[in-house]
Amino acid sequence: MVKWCYEAGFFPVLCPKIQNERVTKEKDKTDSIMIDFAERMLDENHEVTDVVLLTHDGDFVPLVNFLRSRGKHVLLGTYGKVSQDLKSVVGHE
Repeated sequence: MVKWCYEAGFFPVLCPKIQNERVTKEKDKTDSIMIDFAERMLDENHEVTDVVLLTHDGDFVPLVNFLRSRGKHVLLGTYGKVSQDLKSVVGHE
């Protein structure tokens, strides 16, 4: 799937959550690492105009706001129960 994404012109960022009894929500930094990476990547690649986020997590609202402030079009691909805050900021119904 990742190879297909690259061939189709997408740049997937994969950062699976660590499954460990000792990892709590406070200690799991996956979302913040992904958001930081996306912000840096987009600041370096001005030719990117559209971003597809495949998430249901409201922790990505700041990233959507960042993308919009840089003039990017954001499309939300969702699954399961989606954060109301995320749906509101993206305009997803």
